Amino acid sequence: MAPARASRQAASFDVLLKVDDDSMVHIGRLWGWLVRTAPRHAAANSWARLYAGRVQRHAQVIRPNFTRADLWRPRFFPADFLKWAVPHATYARPSYPPYATGGGYLLGSDAVRAVLAGFDRLPASEVIPIEDAQVGILAARAGLTVSEAEGFHELPPSLVPASPSPDRPSVLHSEVKTALLLHRLPAAPQHVFEALVGASHRCSSHVVQFGCAGM
Repeated sequence: MAPARASRQAASFDVLLKVDDDSMVHIGRLWGWLVRTAPRHAAANSWARLYAGRVQRHAQVIRPNFTRADLWRPRFFPADFLKWAVPHATYARPSYPPYATGGGYLLGSDAVRAVLAGFDRLPASEVIPIEDAQVGILAARAGLTVSEAEGFHELPPSLVPASPSPDRPSVLHSEVKTALLLHRLPAAPQHVFEALVGASHRCSSHVVQFGCAGM
């Protein structure tokens, strides 16, 4: 755990944004949400205890011996759902506390310290292989409440075209026009951007693209 402690001491920030590599962020909208909507407290860094994202509630803990018949909501799980299996000895409760899904979530500076400190104290036998649920468990133990960040979206694969086409922008735009963050993009997220604003709008990176004037 020493690297985590060293990183925590070396970094200076008010809010940390964690994203998956198949996510894209609209920086302008995200900043606007932080300033106008995010839960805040009266402190020098009023976002210090922030924990926010797309909130997953009543998420079932998958066990190694489960079949699809054991799932509460089987249509939400892919065929390889056992990759999320957690032994009863590791985490005994049937469901996880509310947590922000791993496509992207925000943690204030104090929230990061609390989660990392909790992980430093966690026995190896209680570490689960599901990063976002693990953060949620540690956040709950630290007394942090997860908040819904409106605009953190999971993009349905059916709305992502293999390549840009004139008949798809309106469908995509209706889904993502208010997005702060989009998760589950295809291997070439440029296709999503081009389908929304046209191939003529280009920026230097995928993160910046969602802040272009074309949006």
